Amino acid sequence: MNLENFVMPILSMVVGVISLFTDPNNRSRRWLFSLLIVALVSTSTLEIFFRNKSDAQAEEDLKWSRDRIRELIKLVENVRAKTEQGFSDLTDVLSTFGWQRERIQNANVIDVQESLQAEKERQLAAAKTAPSQRKNITIQYFPKDVDREKVEAALQELGFRLVAGRTRVSNVQTNAIWFGKDVPVADVKLVAYTLMRAGVKIKIIRPFARNAGRDRVIQVGSDGNFINASPLTVQELRNKTTFERQVP
Repeated sequence: MNLENFVMPILSMVVGVISLFTDPNNRSRRWLFSLLIVALVSTSTLEIFFRNKSDAQAEEDLKWSRDRIRELIKLVENVRAKTEQGFSDLTDVLSTFGWQRERIQNANVIDVQESLQAEKERQLAAAKTAPSQRKNITIQYFPKDVDREKVEAALQELGFRLVAGRTRVSNVQTNAIWFGKDVPVADVKLVAYTLMRAGVKIKIIRPFARNAGRDRVIQVGSDGNFINASPLTVQELRNKTTFERQVP
C-alpha cells in the first residue's frame, strides 16, 4: 500500500476521535478544538496533493482512501453514540457511589477507574464478614465533597454505627481516616474503599495518637498537614496490612 493510502484514513480517524471529546465551550478541552482544526487542514491538504497526481494510481489511491474514510465516519458515529450512552450510564453509577454531579462532569479517567476499582474491592472485603460483626464499630463522619446521604447509607449498609458531625476544617477536603486500637484493619480499609468509590482522595490513614475512649471508633475527616500528599491508590490500600502514624 502507498503512503497516502495509509495516511489519509489514519488522519480521518484522528479527526473523528478528537471530535468525540471536543467542546469549544469547555476551557479544559479547547486545546482539542485547535488540534481538530489542524487535523482537518492536514487532511484537506493531503487530499489536494493526491488529486494533483496525474497518474491512474493516484485516482485509485484516492478512491480507496475515500472508501476507507466513509467506513471510518460510520465507525466514529457508532462510537459517539455508544460513548454518549456509556457516559450517561457511568454518570448514574458514579452518582450511586456518592459522587456529586459537578465532580462527575470534571472527572478524569484515572479518578473514574479508581472509583470503579474501589467498588470492586469494597464488595470483596464486605463479603468476608457479616454486617452484624461491624455493629460495634462507630464511624465519626464529617461529610464533605460527596453526596452525604448516599455515602452514609453505604456505610450503614455495611453494619457500622454512624455518627455524623459538623465539619470543623471547612477549607480542606476530606483526606484522612483515624481509628482506635480495637478496630480491625479490614474494617478501616472497608470504610476507605467506600469513600474512595465516592471520589474521595484519602491521603493518610493512621491510628489515633490517644485513644481516649475511642478504641472502637473510625473517624473520617480532614488533615491540613497532608494537603500536598499524594492520595492512596486502591492498589496501595489493598496491599496494606497495617497502618502506622506518619509525620507529614
